[in-house]
Amino acid sequence: MVTFGEADNSDSTDDAIAATPTIKSPVESQKSEVLSQNTIGTRRLERFNGKCYLIDTSTVFGSNGMPQGSAQTCPGEQTDDEILFNKIMDKWACKNN
Repeated sequence: MVTFGEADNSDSTDDAIAATPTIKSPVESQKSEVLSQNTIGTRRLERFNGKCYLIDTSTVFGSNGMPQGSAQTCPGEQTDDEILFNKIMDKWACKNN
């Protein structure tokens, strides 16, 4: 028998599984914001927890609200690497002028 969690009572012999999931990243809000959507409404870009996700509702997972792939930076925002690069270049430009 395979179980994916532990029962609330360890002495219990029933097959109860703990219903409380472990959240691995902090969730700021349970709601997402739709940034853009195509004309027929099958693909949309949503912002959730500060990151953007592409959701294609024509697929099985997308019809249930699950994103395709991992989080991306939102349009108009910079990644941490881009911010660091800009700071280094600004420091270098001030030093060499």
